[in-house]
Amino acid sequence: NTNMSADTELRFQLALTYYKQEGSQSKLSYKANLRLRALWKQATCGSYDSTKQEKPGFFDVIGNDRMNAWKALGNMEQGEAEELFCKELGEYSPAFKDWLLDRLREKAEREERERQERERLERERLERERLEQARLERERQERERQLRVQQQEAERQRLEQERLAQQRAQEAVTTTTRSLSINPVAAGLSVSAPATTAVSGNSSPAPLAKPNNATIDVDEFRNGLRGNADSTLVVGRGEIITVRVPRPTGRPSVRLVWQFCTQDNDIGFGLDFERPDGIVEALLPVMRLNAFSQVVQGRHEAEKDGTWLLKFDNSYSYFKTKTVFYRILFHGQ
Repeated sequence: NTNMSADTELRFQLALTYYKQEGSQSKLSYKANLRLRALWKQATCGSYDSTKQEKPGFFDVIGNDRMNAWKALGNMEQGEAEELFCKELGEYSPAFKDWLLDRLREKAEREERERQERERLERERLERERLEQARLERERQERERQLRVQQQEAERQRLEQERLAQQRAQEAVTTTTRSLSINPVAAGLSVSAPATTAVSGNSSPAPLAKPNNATIDVDEFRNGLRGNADSTLVVGRGEIITVRVPRPTGRPSVRLVWQFCTQDNDIGFGLDFERPDGIVEALLPVMRLNAFSQVVQGRHEAEKDGTWLLKFDNSYSYFKTKTVFYRILFHGQ
C-alpha cells in the first residue's frame, strides 16, 4: 500500500507538471478544465471549505464554475482525487500517457544511475578502507619485525658480551703449575699421625682405607698453622701447586702422612709418586674436597725411593684464590 501510494503521488505530481505546461490547458475543453481543476484542488487541499476559501464575486462566472465543480466532489478522498486526475487527464489528452511513460522511464534511469553511483562510491569507500587496513597491517608487521630484529640483536650482543667476558676470564685465569719441595730431613719425625685416607704399596696405587681415628678440630688446626709460612699455600685462581716430598733414604719403609684444610671454599687434591727413573704413578686422582669444614687426612707407605707429589688444584676456579694450611709428617721403621 505504501508503494502504491507513493506511485500514485508520483504520477499525480507528473500529471500536474504536464497540465501546467504552457498550452496544455488550452487544448482541453472548458468542461474538462473545470473537472481537472476541481480534482487538483481536492487532491491538494481536501474538500471545499467556505470558511477557508475566498468566495468569487457574483460576476466571476469562471470562478463560480470552478467553486461549484470543487464543491461537487464532496468528501472525496485526496488519494482518489489524485488517481482520477491522472486517469481523466489521460482521457482528455492522449499525448499525456506517452509523456508520462517517458518521464517515468527517465526517472527510473536517473534513479538507476544514482544507485550505481552510490554503489560505486561505496565500493571505493570499502576499497579505501581495505587499503588503509592493509597499510596499517603492513606497518604493524614491520614494527613487530623490527622489534624482533632489535630483540635478536640485543640477545646476540648479550651472548657475545658473555662469551667475550668468559673468554677474557679464561685468558686471565690461565692454569699455572708451581712446585714446592720439602726437605725430608728437616721433617723426619717419627709420629703416629691420624689419617682418613691411606694409600699403601711399593709406590703403586692401592685401595683407600678409613681407620677409626678421631677427627681433628678444623679451627684448632687452622689457627695452629696460621702465620707459619712453611705450612701455608696460596693457590691462585686457575693454578695448580704441586708439593714435592722426597722419600727419606736409608729406611726400608717410610709412611707419608698429610693433613690440610682451607680458609674458605673447596680445593682439589691428588697424590702421585715419582720414581727415580722419572716415571710418575697416580696414587689418588684429583678430587674436589670440602676442606674448609674439615681437616683432610691421609697416608701412603713407600718401600722404594722416589718423590711424593701432592697436588693442590684450583684450576677450575676463575675468580677465587684458595689459602691452604697443611702439615706433612713421616713415620719410618
